[in-house]
This record gives sequence, C-alpha cells and structure tokens, in this order.
Amino acid sequence: MPSLYDPLTAGALALPHRVVMAPMTRNRAGADGVPGPLMTEYYAQRASAGLIVTEGVRISPAAAGPAGQPGLHTPEQIAGWAEVTGAVHRAGGRIVAQLSHHGRIAHPDLLPEGLRPLAPSAVTALSDARTPKGLVPTVEPRAMTAEDIATTLADFATAAAAAVEAGFDGVELQGANGYLIHQFLCDNTNLREDGYGGDPAARIRFAVEAVRTVSDAIGADRVALRISPASGYNDTVEQDPSVVYGLLADALDAGRLAYLHLVESADERLNRLVRERWAGTLLTNPFTGDDPTDPETAARRLDTGAADAVAFARYFSANPDLPERIRRGLPLTEPDEDTFHEGGATGYTDFAPHPADATVEGEQQDQYAGIGDRYSDFKDTAPLAGPEQHNVLKHLGDLNGRRVLDLACGHGHYTRLIKAAGAAEAVGVDLSPVMVELARATERERPLGITYHVGDAVALPRLGAFDLVSAVWLLNYATTKAELTAMLRGIHDNLAPGGRFVALTVRPEFEPFGPKWDAYGLRVVSETPDGDRGILVTDLIGTETSTITTSRWSHGAFAECLAAAGFEDYAWAVPEVPAESVERFGDAFWDNYRANPIPGLLVGTRPVPGADRVRTAARTLAADLAGGRWTPTALERSLAGRLLTSAPDGSFLTARAVRDVFWEGSEAFTRENDGRLAALLADAVPLLEAEPGSEPAGEEADAAARELVALLRALD
Repeated sequence: MPSLYDPLTAGALALPHRVVMAPMTRNRAGADGVPGPLMTEYYAQRASAGLIVTEGVRISPAAAGPAGQPGLHTPEQIAGWAEVTGAVHRAGGRIVAQLSHHGRIAHPDLLPEGLRPLAPSAVTALSDARTPKGLVPTVEPRAMTAEDIATTLADFATAAAAAVEAGFDGVELQGANGYLIHQFLCDNTNLREDGYGGDPAARIRFAVEAVRTVSDAIGADRVALRISPASGYNDTVEQDPSVVYGLLADALDAGRLAYLHLVESADERLNRLVRERWAGTLLTNPFTGDDPTDPETAARRLDTGAADAVAFARYFSANPDLPERIRRGLPLTEPDEDTFHEGGATGYTDFAPHPADATVEGEQQDQYAGIGDRYSDFKDTAPLAGPEQHNVLKHLGDLNGRRVLDLACGHGHYTRLIKAAGAAEAVGVDLSPVMVELARATERERPLGITYHVGDAVALPRLGAFDLVSAVWLLNYATTKAELTAMLRGIHDNLAPGGRFVALTVRPEFEPFGPKWDAYGLRVVSETPDGDRGILVTDLIGTETSTITTSRWSHGAFAECLAAAGFEDYAWAVPEVPAESVERFGDAFWDNYRANPIPGLLVGTRPVPGADRVRTAARTLAADLAGGRWTPTALERSLAGRLLTSAPDGSFLTARAVRDVFWEGSEAFTRENDGRLAALLADAVPLLEAEPGSEPAGEEADAAARELVALLRALD
C-alpha cells in the first residue's frame, strides 16, 4: 500500500505526496469578497501540501455565505485569487478552488438587497448564519424554481471557468456539510416532487448535473466533488444514505473526474460502501470525533486501502509545514479555534514553520557533521559575500534584472549571491528538506526576496520561464543517462527561449576512464566504462564520514543527453579562479582545486525559434481548430481573449502581455491540450521583444505575429 509520501495522480493533478490541506472556512476576505495579501500569504505558507483545497468560494452573489467569505464571480475577485494561485505555484504548490453555494444556510443580510436564500424546498435550517451583525438565526428560504436551478448550474460552470482563469489547478464542488448540493441529497431539505426530488435517484440529479456542467466547462479531470454522508451538519437528515451515495458514486464518471472527497461518517459501513462503489481516486477526511486528524490515523487509511490521500484541516491551520513535520516526526502545534472564523493575522499567518527546538537543531548538526570550518565559513559569510567571490557566479554573466533558477541550491549560499548580484528574481530548489529549511531560515533572518522549494530535479516541475538556470553540482548527481536527460529536460522547460544554464562538470580534457586519480576532496570508488554511467566518485568534505556519492559524466554522454533534452547550442569551459577566492581560502586549497579534474563548466542555451517556425505552428493550430482536430479548453479561450486586449488594433501583441498572461498565469496552461498553445506562445516571445518597444521587428516577425493574432481571434 502507498505511504503518505508516495506521489499520486488524480485526473490532471499530479500530487508529489498525499498529505492534502482540507477546505477550512477562515473568513479573511474583504467586504467585496476579494482575497487580499493576507490570504495570499496564508495559502503560500501552506504550499508544501500535496494539494490545497481552498475554503468555500461563493459562485455568485446569490450563493453568499458568511461575512468574510471570498467570491469568484467578479473581475476583482478573479484578480485577487490570481495573486493567491501565483504565490502558491511559485512556492511549488498545487491549489484547487472549492466552489460553494450556501443555499438555505445563508441570510438576507449576506445577499444583495431584496434576495432571500435559495434552497430545494422552503424549509428553515435550525442553525445560525454568520453576518456582519454577528451570528443570527437563519430564515425560511425560497424554494428554487426550474429557472433558478438552471441559473445556479450555469453559475457553477461560470465560476469554474473563472477559477481556471485565476490560475487554479482545478475545482472541488462543495456537496457536503449541509450546503446547497447536499440540501438536494437530504430527505428533510428536499421535499420536491419534480425531477429533482422524491426518490433517491431524483435527489442526486442536481449534484450529478452540477458536476457534469462544470466538467463540460473546464474538463472533468480538473473537477472533484466533496460529500459528507449522514453527517447531520447544518440540520440535515438522511434516512437512506447508503442508497443515495451508492447511486451517486455510480452516476459520476469515476474514470474522468479528478477525485471524490469523502468527509467520513461515524458509520464505518457507509464509508466502506463509498470506497467500494467509487472506482476513482478517493480523498478522505477521516472521522475522528472532536479530535483533529493525526498522522497515524491518516497512515492507517492508506494502509487499509480506505483512501488514496488524506485531508488534514485543523492541524494544517496551525502547522503551515505540516507535511514536513509529519515526515520528520516533529511536534504539531495545536490550533487556536477562537481565531478560525474571524480576525486578522493572529491565528492565521503567524504560525512559525516549525518550533526551533533541539530536535531540529540536532538534525541540522548531524546533516553537517564533519564539514567543519569550511561550512561555517560559507554559512556565516553567505549573506555578506560579494558576487565576485564565487568563481561559478562569475560565469553566469550579467544577472541584473534577470530571472534565475538555482538548482541543488543547498543552504542557499549561491542563491543569495545570485540575488545580491542584481537578479530580479531568484528561486532555489533542493531535494533536502533540511537544506531548504536552513535556506528559508536565513531568508527570514535577512530577507532578499528569495523563494525556496523542496523538489527533485529528476522530476522538476515548471516553475517559470527563467533567463538563467544555475545547476552548479546538480548534473553530477544523475546516476543513469535517463536521469541526466530528465534533469536536462527539466532545465530546458524552465528556460525562456534564448535562456542559458550553467553547470559544473569535468574539464574538457578529462578522460573519465583513464588512470585512477585522487585529488583534494575526491576519490574514485568504482568505474563503469560501459557508456551508461560516468565515473563514480565520493566527495570527501573534511572527514571520511561526510560523503556524497556522485557521477561524473563524459562529454560524449553529455552530448547524447543534451540532444535528447532539446539543447543544440552548448559548450564547455574551464572557470578561472578569482584572486579574491585565492586570498580568501588560501593557496593550498586552490592548488588542489586546479589539480582536480572536476571544475569544468557546461553552458547550454535553449534554442530561439525562428519566425517561420512560429508562423507554421500558428497555421497548423488554426487548421486543426477549423478541422475539429483541436478543441481549445476554457482556459485557452480565456487567455486568448486577454491577450487580444493587448492588441487593440489587431496588429501586434507584446512580449509583456504574453508574459503577464502566460508566464505569470497558470502552470496548468502548460498542460492544456498537451501544451501546444503554451509552447507556441513561449516560442513567440523572442520575436515580440526583438526591439525595446516590445513589438515584432522585420517582415518575417510581423507576419508571424499576425498569424498568431489570427489564431487567437479564432479562439476568442
């Protein structure tokens, strides 16, 4: 059975692990339902979740819930959520919006003037509504007409498209806890006698139609449904839940939807029934009574096959780094329930990533055992060291205003030097959570505006379109050609066309299968001259107890893997040793360094496509669109419309417009329709910024831009 830290594919969602952040009502939006900076910070802090499911988001003015609930039905709300999703994606996370309609548990004080809450039937809920005046009893709702039902279904679809436009990776429909969809499922809230009420088959109709309508709008593989059989929440009664939820599970398309989210019942038989009848990915909120879900309970759900992933709520509110705490067995901070539903930063964004206790300090000391003075020198001087003191940084070129991705960033020393050298943006990625936490701790103490991610470079996600990728030692950790190619492909996909990467490798003249060699910090431990592996060595850092096994690749192996990853332009060089570095570390250190075969540089450039390629790709897509061979998604149509607003005369796009809509838009865009439109726009950027005015230069570039505009018009 899988563990909490095995990856999971759920429809279009690729989760790096199975610790999911459950939706939690926090009520921090403005009076107009617009998410602000505080919400952006809150969700970005929790980006290490395998998946974030947001709090309930109202789909229309008529769907409003408690005061402080965010919406997703105005341009301002969409723009506010775009800030949230952008921050989460830059932090390496995934996030879906929970689309919500409160139905009868709303209140006239929360709705536009003259409106009453809508519900399947005019049955008052025995519960309170949170209004600007405080908690007040709910009122009798208005029974929905056939027109109301059709409008509400359309509102769900419109909100889903807005979620995709705002950069969400998908949506989850709130069909649990006594909200509108759940109200249609329940006996005491649905007294209808038409096709939406009566027997169980009719009571599930609204839920099924809502899921299908949203699936038609954005694709079923980005859609999920949350259910809470027999929960009793918000005054709901279900006499026959096993029949209702068995039918519902059968009626939904398990093979296409991203997942089903089950809020477990106290009746274990009902939970097992849902698991048996639902053939797709199942995310569960375990039933634990009044206690929060603990790691042991979550692990048991996976061990027994009762769930594919587990959602944590209260512990995620107080532990923004919950996945890492669980992984390392760190103590969990208890949540402050008095701050759940109102307030500012207190109890919301003021939780530390982890307690600064002896456990963490001891782990960091173990990580660096034996490194001694060399590490201390780097750690203590990293925030102060000048860019000229690093001989690799010297070869990165002019960093001023550049976007730079630093892979295998370790404790952040190189990343800080890159940012100090004038980079507009610096992002660090490392496989070690301990290293990343150390880098983040330095960033908190002496902020430079750097973002760090825990990530595996063999499966590197697309974090942006960078001008430069600094790989330093990364490529030396690939143990097979497949791994090396995967690393290089991840670098390629994170570079803007024309962007470069720089990595340390062996020197050009070094023969990896020649005589054995031994130099400062390096020794041969095995040789495998079969062409599939470079030379295997062990780095010795101070003592023989601190070792890292790595592979050094021949240039022939590099050439093969570079070509497979899409790099055509690359070269090797030997870095010089700056005088400042010699003075700092001493002649003996650098004498050994010069004798070492390792300090070679590999510099590669992502190809810049020509105008002909852009024009041909645009024509091909347009022909496929006209011939029905390519169907644009809602996200692609939405982004096409936004791009066209940047070309009011119909002639030119701008590179800035493409970057704003594409680079800073949705990571999901690169996966839409196999990324064909995304790749075309990426290829077009170098043409669009050929001149300082960011307009295409030359007849060929002009023609390519016009072809692109024509394609976007056909999409809009």
